[in-house]
Amino acid sequence: MIKQIEKLAVLAIVLYFASAVFQIIGKDFFAELVNVQKWSPSSVFLLTIPITAVTFAVQLCIAIWLYILAVREKESPWIWALLGLVFGLLAPILFYVIKVYDKLNQGQKTSEQVNAADRQATPASR
Repeated sequence: MIKQIEKLAVLAIVLYFASAVFQIIGKDFFAELVNVQKWSPSSVFLLTIPITAVTFAVQLCIAIWLYILAVREKESPWIWALLGLVFGLLAPILFYVIKVYDKLNQGQKTSEQVNAADRQATPASR
């Protein structure tokens, strides 16, 4: 399970930085179209519609994926779907961070219970 989470984290980080670079390059590209190429702002707006549609489609897919995961993990599915729709790739990262934290806490509680049971089972030597 840890290997899968590590792979997901690496993929999410790469996609996050790729989207940040794309936004910076895209902003400069569209500014150049308006200023240098003398495109009208309405033409640039029409060019950005497919990019916005793809971004929304990706976030919608993330929201559906998180909804399915939340139902499977007995979490609040609508909250996770809304987080996926609003925050995109950050929402699955948060979901898995919370899951890892819960697993670690569960493992810690289990080891504490085992230690407490050992102390009760061991007679006190005097």
